[in-house]
Amino acid sequence: MASKNNHIIQQRFLQKLKEIIPPNYSLVDELADLLQISTDSAYRRIRGETAVSMDEVVKLCQHYKIPLGLLGADQADGVTFNYKLVSDDTASFRDYLTKLLADLQKIKSADTKEVIYGAADVPLFHHFNYPEQAAFKVFYWLNSVSNLPTLEGKTFTPDIIPEDILELAKKVFETYRDIPSIEIWTEESANSTIKQIDYYWEAGLFERQDDAVLVVEQLADMLKAIQQMAKQSNKTLDNPPKKREGEKDNFQMYYSEIQIGNNNILVQVGDTKVNYLRHQTFNYMYTTNTKFCNETELWLSNMIRKSILISGVSEKQRYQFFKKIQKNVDNLLEKVKS
Repeated sequence: MASKNNHIIQQRFLQKLKEIIPPNYSLVDELADLLQISTDSAYRRIRGETAVSMDEVVKLCQHYKIPLGLLGADQADGVTFNYKLVSDDTASFRDYLTKLLADLQKIKSADTKEVIYGAADVPLFHHFNYPEQAAFKVFYWLNSVSNLPTLEGKTFTPDIIPEDILELAKKVFETYRDIPSIEIWTEESANSTIKQIDYYWEAGLFERQDDAVLVVEQLADMLKAIQQMAKQSNKTLDNPPKKREGEKDNFQMYYSEIQIGNNNILVQVGDTKVNYLRHQTFNYMYTTNTKFCNETELWLSNMIRKSILISGVSEKQRYQFFKKIQKNVDNLLEKVKS
């Protein structure tokens, strides 16, 4: 049995591991696999009956990229996030989408699940349902944010983005579509994409005028689709609208007059909460730290309480909200057509 002080440090360390392993992963299985020990031995370490050796600590820290300095920190003083940066190559973005899809599939497979999305920008999933719109967003992220060397000096045309990346992005949207979600938008949520397109147009970064027109038209189509989702309280877009057999409403949308500032996503997966935060435009980091997630849930609940529900029966408020956004899109479309 470890000493009392060592036991506290060990419990704190194992708690940090629980915070960063993906939802639906078992800490017992993770310990057994990584340390090559039996399940019983893993349980004994979790209960504190067997000390985790320094070699085992180092192995776990290296695998999960946990700084050793955090082991002595009070749990209330720090929060451990898991983070994977998209580097300067297309393969890295493919890995980013693959990880995002895997996370969404785990959420979708849970019996109890919900996504609450505080949207400083249009939730990226929606862009992925439109090939040219998705291609533009990917090009913008890789070229203007990640400064991908292979894209330096190039102008945008949809076929510059590999088809398999767009297909992967489409799967991301389709998976998100099936997960119950609450989205909180402001009047600024769509403006970042509008400004990105406008900047590329003004800077001559579209290869052809037709490409710019198509990207703006798909932005308009996307917003109309989201408005329809809000109207029917469901992200499944059939024509005419209909739910799949046994399907319940899975979409609520709120309009907040208070600016959000940064994309903040809280996911409920079974009994586990996961908080995703945007970092450097489209990268994200996440934590399952209970205190942090509970505080985020309280903040989002307050945002919802102060916001206007524009899904379901809120026809007037919904129409007025999207009309303002659509006016900006129409102005941009007129500009790129002239």
